[in-house]
Amino acid sequence: MLRNPLSAIVVRPVQPSALAGALALLMLAVTTTAPVLAQTWTGSGPPGADITALVADPSAPGTLFAGTAFDGVFRSTDSGTTWAAVNTGLGNTTVFGLAVKPDTAGTVYAATNDGVYKTTNAGTSWASANTGLTATGITAIAVDPTSTGKVYAGASENGRGGVFRSTNGGTSWTAINSADLNIAKTIRVLAVDPLSGAVYAGTAGKGIFKTPNGGTTWAVVNNGLSNKFVMALAPHPVEPNVIYAGTLGSGIYVSTNGGGQWANVSNGIGNQRIAALMVDPEAEQSSLEKPDPAATLYAGTLGGGMFRSEDSSNSWTQVNTGLIGNNVAAVVFDATDSSVAYAGMSGGGVFTTTDGSTWSAASAGLPGARISSLAIDPATPTRVFASTHGAGVFASADGATTWTPAGTGFTSFSVGNLAVDPVDPNQVFATSGEVYGSSDGGTNWAIISSGVRASTALAIDPVGGQILYAGTGNEGVFRSPDGGVSWSAVNNGLTRTQVSALALDPTNPAIVYVGTGGVSKTIDSGANWNPTGLADVTVSALAVAPSAPSTVYAATRVDGLFRSIDSGTTWTSTNTGLPAGDILALAIDPTDADRVYAGTPFGGVFFSDNGGANWSALNNGLPTRDISALAATAGGAPTYAGTRGVFVLSSSASCGLTFTCLPCEQCDIATDSCVARQRTGCIRPLIAGKSQLQIKRGRKDTSNQIAWSWKKGPAIDVADFGDPTTATGYTFCVFDESGAEPVVIFGAEAPAGGTCGRRDCWAGRGRPRGSRGFKYSDRERTPDGLATIELKPGDAGRARLTVKGRGANLLLPALPVSIPLVGQLWADGEGCWESEILPGGVKRNDEKQLRGKAGIP
Repeated sequence: MLRNPLSAIVVRPVQPSALAGALALLMLAVTTTAPVLAQTWTGSGPPGADITALVADPSAPGTLFAGTAFDGVFRSTDSGTTWAAVNTGLGNTTVFGLAVKPDTAGTVYAATNDGVYKTTNAGTSWASANTGLTATGITAIAVDPTSTGKVYAGASENGRGGVFRSTNGGTSWTAINSADLNIAKTIRVLAVDPLSGAVYAGTAGKGIFKTPNGGTTWAVVNNGLSNKFVMALAPHPVEPNVIYAGTLGSGIYVSTNGGGQWANVSNGIGNQRIAALMVDPEAEQSSLEKPDPAATLYAGTLGGGMFRSEDSSNSWTQVNTGLIGNNVAAVVFDATDSSVAYAGMSGGGVFTTTDGSTWSAASAGLPGARISSLAIDPATPTRVFASTHGAGVFASADGATTWTPAGTGFTSFSVGNLAVDPVDPNQVFATSGEVYGSSDGGTNWAIISSGVRASTALAIDPVGGQILYAGTGNEGVFRSPDGGVSWSAVNNGLTRTQVSALALDPTNPAIVYVGTGGVSKTIDSGANWNPTGLADVTVSALAVAPSAPSTVYAATRVDGLFRSIDSGTTWTSTNTGLPAGDILALAIDPTDADRVYAGTPFGGVFFSDNGGANWSALNNGLPTRDISALAATAGGAPTYAGTRGVFVLSSSASCGLTFTCLPCEQCDIATDSCVARQRTGCIRPLIAGKSQLQIKRGRKDTSNQIAWSWKKGPAIDVADFGDPTTATGYTFCVFDESGAEPVVIFGAEAPAGGTCGRRDCWAGRGRPRGSRGFKYSDRERTPDGLATIELKPGDAGRARLTVKGRGANLLLPALPVSIPLVGQLWADGEGCWESEILPGGVKRNDEKQLRGKAGIP
């Protein structure tokens, strides 16, 4: 195949039909420098979803809902055996709480960072329920089981917090704050007494408030409560005026008189931080025969795992067998069988128990753990280790297909950096406050750093092993020459001791690069450090090319990516095609210094095969775009990405390894070629001639333009747009349909989230945010030249969508172009809108400009 000698991009095959469009594509392939790989990411764990809330629907046996910190709501209809995301219409995927209407199957409320959402069909679709809410950060939600339609919402938003009440099932809300509650503001938990309907509000620092009359009056009920930071509340299901409270650092309290007086009942649980409390819903009521019935309770803690009481909280026993992680954020009993309980872990997924002491994973279908680091066995690329925030360490022997826990010996389930000895791959190292080592492939771990507080960076001699460098938060760099047996500080010449990244020269372990407030370098094993040419930047990752040790990449917060080809003497910004802002992870192909992968917190993975001169997004198959770790092997097969779970870039699709495909194309593995991937079922305008497409080639590349509008079509609800500020990316495509098969003549992507010129690329319009649509704005017009996308909902004939691009990054086709043309705007996993330019609608089509209207006017 032909290869462009300047850009090193391989020209990919094109379809023989539509000769004019094919010639245009050939010109694009020869002149473009931004590769777009056509491969797909796949993932299967390790388990460890960030669960924030768990509820069981008593009207639908076996149905559970789980709220997550990043990925919205998941539903199980088989008692936790499998889960599926149910987020259609959910405008924000940060869920703080869930509440089920107990007498109506499928009615659930979600407290989110964007207000309250409600579903009446078990999560199949959600709708905003924010009318009357003056706060958007809703952190607590509770349904009154004694009153039809009454729901309470608690907010934790500065200046606009407090409690809100709805008497019509969430259709409208009213603030019900007393003067004291107005001062408290930050509501962490709400609970409704199932017998009296009294409402309790737990706050962050002001204790507990109670209203017996739906918010007409409130009283502070803190007598005996020594800790005023209340995280959990659990009323007794049948015992009047009995309620339990969990605090941040002082264990559990109980009141038997409706909050009039509290007593600490933390025997066996101590001063744990209580995040969740639940009383057995089948607990018995006291009587003359049973004056003090023993109720079963579960208490989830942050740091101590799960505790259980079988005597109404008089004593507690730790019950963690089988749990992954020690941060329990939610607990719920099965709605029909109280011998079954479920635990939701902050960084561990969902677990279930039938005996109260042993837990089993119940996370199939949930997002994976939050990955903090990845490490590959150099001799066996399919053997990979993953450390997590909150779920420990996992190992995979089959290329991230299956995972096993590998963390016995850690004192914390939050593990940071990883390193594998290249000579003896059974020697594995990790940081978790201190440096840990394993000599049996990660099965058992022990502290080896003797007090070195290493938690920020870790690097190993990539050839000989044994030589380790560890970075600390404020004590600089430590070196071990013997695999962690002994350590010494090596900080001479460092002006800052807050280490954020480390990287070793692959041919000389005495040459080390360190990220602090810039990049410094040593050539004598840390005896002396000298600043390089990159200063006053916050470094997040460093990587030295194994095949070209003079090539070094530095990822930064805010300032993007830098490259040096002279061992750090000089640096060049290499950000063309990358979203502005943070780069969190780097990986270099071991055999090709120009093949580089970069991970971003909002835009996903980006790839360059020309040393960072140009970048393209590589996100097909990634459900989340927050990339925290990357690891690459020779030829990119496999490449691993850490986000919520580990994803592997498949090496079975040859297109991505031998040539590039454009946006709006896909790799046809059978024919080893790129083909158009048009969407079907897109919505078209109602009135012909009202939608337009214009392509204009200027005298200079910087004045090239493209503009597309869609209007006078059917009604569009804001939910049809998804949420591009966090989750829903957009792709704009123009297809030449003059031949037997469609051909892409223009394609550009606007990923969800991200920053453009240090501002959010996407903005939600109206209050609440997004109620009047969304706008994408990129003054720098990277990476594909898109400047704006506007999404405006409306009734039939009033909705409007527009896409505009400008500048040298626009890969425009040669003009004139063949007709008919189809323009499509895709929302990832959401809607699709289309307009077609037919011959009768073309107003101009020459070597300078195309101007046409959809349909025949």
